[in-house]
Amino acid sequence: MKNLLKIFTILILLLAFQPLNFSQAPLYGPDKVKLFTPEGTDYFGHSWPANLFWSIEIDNNGVVWAGSMAQGLFKYENSIWTNFSALKVQDGDILGLEVDDNNNVWKASNSNKEAIELKDTTVSRYPVPDSISPGSGFACVISSGTNIYYAGYDSGLFKFDGSTWTRYSKINDTTYLKGVRSFVKDSKGNIWFANIGNNGYQLVEFDGSNFSIISNGKAEEPKGFLYGLAVDKNDHIWYGTSSNLVMEFDGQNFIPYPPPAGISLTYISAIAVDNYGNKWICTDNRAIYKLKGNAYTEFKFSGMGLSFGQPGSWATDIAVDSRNNLWMATDWGILEFNEYGLNSGTTGIENTKEIPVSFALSQNYPNPFNPTTVIKYQIPKESFVTIKVYDILGRELNTLVNEQKSTGSYEVSFNASSLTSGVYFYKITAGSYTSIKKMVLLK
Repeated sequence: MKNLLKIFTILILLLAFQPLNFSQAPLYGPDKVKLFTPEGTDYFGHSWPANLFWSIEIDNNGVVWAGSMAQGLFKYENSIWTNFSALKVQDGDILGLEVDDNNNVWKASNSNKEAIELKDTTVSRYPVPDSISPGSGFACVISSGTNIYYAGYDSGLFKFDGSTWTRYSKINDTTYLKGVRSFVKDSKGNIWFANIGNNGYQLVEFDGSNFSIISNGKAEEPKGFLYGLAVDKNDHIWYGTSSNLVMEFDGQNFIPYPPPAGISLTYISAIAVDNYGNKWICTDNRAIYKLKGNAYTEFKFSGMGLSFGQPGSWATDIAVDSRNNLWMATDWGILEFNEYGLNSGTTGIENTKEIPVSFALSQNYPNPFNPTTVIKYQIPKESFVTIKVYDILGRELNTLVNEQKSTGSYEVSFNASSLTSGVYFYKITAGSYTSIKKMVLLK
């Protein structure tokens, strides 16, 4: 641990001299952000609690699940909201959601001392035995293999294997499991969480049998709590602290990412890693933040077209779908956002570093494809770019790009899962430059 502290100190000094870029995102319209309020929009008519959401999860089929404050569980599929009336007020606030390997949904509620499973439309409840009952309800839930794990603010860690409950009350002989926050699972099935330990908050790893305390609530989480755990494709653990930091644990070192001067990352409630490895950070600062490398970008809710206060003044949970759209549980509904556009079939666009000298539209790859393909293009000067998809009769089907772009090379993914097999065309227009190419969807 002394070596870890030494490494951490060196990293702090190094990062203190690294330029951390910051930019304010421009205003975004309905093509890039949508707010869903399933139970109405009349704040003064007491519909606000009905639209206050705590948790959000996306299942293996792309269905969005959202846990609310008082109206139970909601499902968003094919542009339709469904509320499961069996999971309403009596279950309290749904603070955590999890989709297991079989696509069943499990929920954690602060009013329940039980596992609650939704399989298709059937609700099953599995109460914790009185002999090991938690002191309060549950705050988070996660699955690993065939086991479901629950935890609360003061109740330790609970495992449910489908028939039997097991309670873990200690990490070791001297450290109790007091309050657990923000589960996350790595690619090996190990569970990571934040525990309120003897010396403050601790980052803990659990392999299903043994606990390992990775931090001691001192240098690794300066001055306080950690929330919002996330894991990236390299199994690095990311979390937020109450000292205005995002932290990365790469398996050996703790690496801090302080924001630029004047920006406070207060109360980091959730972090998500998108399909390109960018970190998205929810705070109570009426904004979300994108961390790409060492560069922060702020996306204020007011800049997304939402009012400064209600609706959308804060977000408590965040998830990323296969199209790289962000889904957030906010205090006034479910917010869907993509800085590059919410157009169907678009998974997101990332600018590469090369500087092109001419306009070009590349052949999509793969081709033929089913159902997703990538289209690359480049522009030598700032231009307003559109890329549209047409069928063989010339009818417009999708708009993949429709915005001002700076000089650079780009790529955009097209998902044709809703289309039938056949020949299609995509066309780019950038200033006076146009080009059309053919692609083949083969299902």
